Amino acid sequence: MSADPAVWIAAIFTLVTFSFLWKSNYVYRLAEHVLLAIATGHAVVLGYENVRNMGWTPLVTKGQYSLIIPLILGLLLYTRYVKSVSWWSRIPTAVIIGCGTAMALRGSLQAELLQQIAATAFPMNSIESWLVLLGVAFTVVYFIYTYKAAGTTGGISRIGRIMMMIGFGAAFGSATGRLALVVGRFQFLMRDWLGIIK
Repeated sequence: MSADPAVWIAAIFTLVTFSFLWKSNYVYRLAEHVLLAIATGHAVVLGYENVRNMGWTPLVTKGQYSLIIPLILGLLLYTRYVKSVSWWSRIPTAVIIGCGTAMALRGSLQAELLQQIAATAFPMNSIESWLVLLGVAFTVVYFIYTYKAAGTTGGISRIGRIMMMIGFGAAFGSATGRLALVVGRFQFLMRDWLGIIK
C-alpha cells in the first residue's frame, strides 16, 4: 500500500467519484465541488499570469504600446458589473465574436470543406478510395430535400443512409475508448494505491 499522501488523495477522490454509480450522494457532490473549485482557481491564476506575462510586462518593459488596445478591451468586459456603464461590455464582446467568427470561417472553409473534398476524391488508386467517394456521394444524395427520392435516387438515398449508420456505429464504437479511462483508474487503485498488481 502506498505511503504517498498525493496517491491517497487521488484514490479517495476516485472512489468517491465511483460512488455516484450507486446513487447521487453528499460525498460525491463534495468531490464535484472540490473539482470545480480547483478548476476555477486554476483558471483565475492562469488568466492573471497571461495578462501579466503577455500584456502588462511587454507593455511596461518592452514598450509594446499596441497591447494597450487588448488590455482596455479586456477591462471593458468588467463594466458589465456596473449597471450605469454595463453597455460598454458589448464592445469587447463584439470584437471577440467578430474575430472568432472570422478565424473559424477561414479555418473551417479550408479544413472542413476544401481539404475534405480533396481527401475524398483523390487519389483514386484503390477500392477503399472508390468506396469512400461513393459513400460520400450517396450520403449527399440522402440529404437532397428538394424532391422526393424515388426509383434510382431512392435506392441511392437508402444506401447513403446505410453508410451513415455504419459511420455512426464506428464513431460509437470508438467512444468505448472511454472504457480505457475506467480501466486506467482501476489500475491506479490496484497498482499505485493498494500495490496488489505490479
